[in-house]
Amino acid sequence: MEEFAFTFFENATATVNGNISDERETALHLEPSKVIAVISAKTYIVLVALFSYANVIVGTLGIVNNLFVIITYGKIGFSDTINISYIALAISDLGAVSTRLWGALCFVFAVTDTDLPFNPGELAILSSFWPAQGFEKITAFITAFIALERCLCVQFPLHVKRMVTKKRTVFILVFAYVFGLGPQNLSYFVFNIQSIFNPEQNKTIIRLVKLPGVARSITLRVLFAYYGTFLHFTAMFTVWICTIFLAITLRKIATIRDKSLGQVSTKHDRKKKQHVIKTVFLLATTYLAFSTPTAGTLLVPHFEPEFETTKALARIATVSHLLSGLMSQFNSSTNLYIYVYMGSKFRETFLALFKKTVPSTKG
Repeated sequence: MEEFAFTFFENATATVNGNISDERETALHLEPSKVIAVISAKTYIVLVALFSYANVIVGTLGIVNNLFVIITYGKIGFSDTINISYIALAISDLGAVSTRLWGALCFVFAVTDTDLPFNPGELAILSSFWPAQGFEKITAFITAFIALERCLCVQFPLHVKRMVTKKRTVFILVFAYVFGLGPQNLSYFVFNIQSIFNPEQNKTIIRLVKLPGVARSITLRVLFAYYGTFLHFTAMFTVWICTIFLAITLRKIATIRDKSLGQVSTKHDRKKKQHVIKTVFLLATTYLAFSTPTAGTLLVPHFEPEFETTKALARIATVSHLLSGLMSQFNSSTNLYIYVYMGSKFRETFLALFKKTVPSTKG
């Protein structure tokens, strides 16, 4: 597992260049006879290229969508604490899709076929892979927080405003960013950038070199355990529990009296609160739909040791990780449609961004 980040991008770069051969697989510590061809070399090349271009397309769409979410909620304001969480979620999604997009660009033919003084795939390790891990886990944490906050609103309607204040919300969101992006900076101490002469190109190129020693191995193991196991499954487990609770609430909401509004409860107030619950429910289910396959990819190596990018199932493992990355892109790119569909105020504010200002005819 500690070699995943480096060999994953080595495999993908070689694949996009069409350089999959017995020599290549031997160089990756694989004997050609031990490579299980679940996916043929030609299919492998096509899949990696398709996933790269798909990530570019979805990532571009995700950047635009999240910018619209940030601008729209910025105009709506922060009278509700959940709006603060929505903007924080959009910022983390923007970071995730941007870094994933940059990583995908490092593997498209237009870049890999260019005679660059560096290896784009190696550059993506530090500038795309690890930052994307951080932002995606922040997205997971904030999604879990939003779902949990809405569960508290339902369970403790008379006390939730004292429990979830604006200051506490901001503190929790800052906490999510610090513990999501902070540890990934350790990856910059695992690799070193060096200028190395390449006899094939007859010039000096910039390469990413793995630092020797036990510290590198331990650091990578800790990072993968933190991001790939602890944060991922803690957030997903929380979202699952809250989603089930919200699903049960939505079934009962038509018959349960809205205690938080007391005797002055109005039809408009109840409808608004129901829409918020549905919005959070859709955000949570979308997250679960796109993150569950990633959980499977992370768990498989524990049951099948060969399912890694340096072992016999290297091709299928690499493709699985690329697919997981693409699904993460979708998860971070679709929230705009949920907000537009579920929120009348968001929809009106969003559509107002495209209305042309009509000049006044009054003197």
